[in-house]
Amino acid sequence: MARIPAGSFKMGSNRFTEERPEHTVEAQPFAISQYEITIAEYKRFARATGHPLPQSPGPGEPDYPVVNISWPQAGKIHRVAVAADRLSIPPAKRGGVGIRGLSWP
Repeated sequence: MARIPAGSFKMGSNRFTEERPEHTVEAQPFAISQYEITIAEYKRFARATGHPLPQSPGPGEPDYPVVNISWPQAGKIHRVAVAADRLSIPPAKRGGVGIRGLSWP
């Protein structure tokens, strides 16, 4: 989990009508997973907690990100992950290649 401290940031833009007005937003501290929750991880979570699986959790590959879960379901798995302070993602699967071929760790 990445812990994000409280702070402020500018949201919006005065350049574009659909983004107006630019304004300051005060954000509370929060934690966010550094990596997507995979289908396999969500299935383990669902089995352990009795939460239902989505009708179609994704394209079928266990290491693909889970999709079609509700905001409350996402919140529940997030709280479990925060409590565990980690997800079981092997280090080798934490990297990737961006749309322009750029790599990141």
